Amino acid sequence: MNIRPAQPQDLTALIELCELHAIYEKADYDRNGKAEALKKQLFHDNPTLYSVVLEQENELIGYCPYMRQFSTSDAGFYIYTDCLFLKEGTLVFSRSQSSQSE
Repeated sequence: MNIRPAQPQDLTALIELCELHAIYEKADYDRNGKAEALKKQLFHDNPTLYSVVLEQENELIGYCPYMRQFSTSDAGFYIYTDCLFLKEGTLVFSRSQSSQSE
């Protein structure tokens, strides 16, 4: 299992994950224009959106988009996480969890 920054070649799989997320949330989802919009926000010289993806056996099974925000009360930047979505049935174990079970 690998957590890594999203890359342009992930767009198709990322859109599929977004659609699965919408289905889970019982929300409408239209793929029309999503590839162009996400590509523009994620992968240009000054991105407004970032995302990490969770990859298992060369398949994307999750994503977590985030963006840089500014807090006026703290007078500083912070990272705002939009969501964390994993495909249904995904099992994720940390190293500490796996070593405790041995």
